[in-house]
Amino acid sequence: IKDRNPIWNFSSKKDGFWGTNGYVNVAFYPTYESGKENEFNINDFDLFFDKVSADNKVLYLRLNHSIPKVENFNYDSNTPFLTSFIFDSSKLEEKFPELETFGTANDSIRAQITALGLNGEDLKSPEFVIKLKK
Repeated sequence: IKDRNPIWNFSSKKDGFWGTNGYVNVAFYPTYESGKENEFNINDFDLFFDKVSADNKVLYLRLNHSIPKVENFNYDSNTPFLTSFIFDSSKLEEKFPELETFGTANDSIRAQITALGLNGEDLKSPEFVIKLKK
């Protein structure tokens, strides 16, 4: 996955991240070109399975803003952007069979989202739970 345009930050509130019924919800502060706020498009964002932690307890997902890097950017630090991404549990099980599940029906996983930040660093969301659609 090649990162392009960075995001400003993730929401620091844990309730901005959850997953259930085949969707993962993400709260973040995107960057966009100054003066072109109306051209902002949610379809320019993708969420990918990235990797599993060394202890097999956490799934890392990667949020990518698939547009060329914006040099003259702006962002709104007051209100995070909340969006949902389709989450395919069957593909997850194929790609990462070692990922530990938990819950009474073994239908939940721990997850964390990473993304490219403004200074080239990896930003990390709070860890959260995804209830898998079986």
